[in-house]
Amino acid sequence: MSEEHLSPLEVKALQEALKGPELWKSALRAQVPRLRVIGREGTGVGGYTRIALDGEYPVAEIGLDETGYPPAVNVRHPRMLYGGAFIVWTEEGRISHLEYYVNGDENWPEHAEVDSFIFSP
Repeated sequence: MSEEHLSPLEVKALQEALKGPELWKSALRAQVPRLRVIGREGTGVGGYTRIALDGEYPVAEIGLDETGYPPAVNVRHPRMLYGGAFIVWTEEGRISHLEYYVNGDENWPEHAEVDSFIFSP
């Protein structure tokens, strides 16, 4: 399995999902430039990107009662009638997965340009 860089859409989704003043979100945002893809799995209606960190990184201390965890962002696209979402999953204070899915019975719009997605909280 070859290592890959995050796609522009994955980077944008991480940036959007991790917006906010919370210290734990700031620590997760600082990890984004050091992320690499170690695997991808599509499900038709979405998928998962498995992620690892290179080198040193700030660990996010996420409390059990943190509102807004897991960080997520809603997304719209012309080929997604009911929209969808991205969810950022962590393990031990590190970003470990990016999950994405379509709401409804449609397929994820593969190969769509990042500018064709509209993000909202």
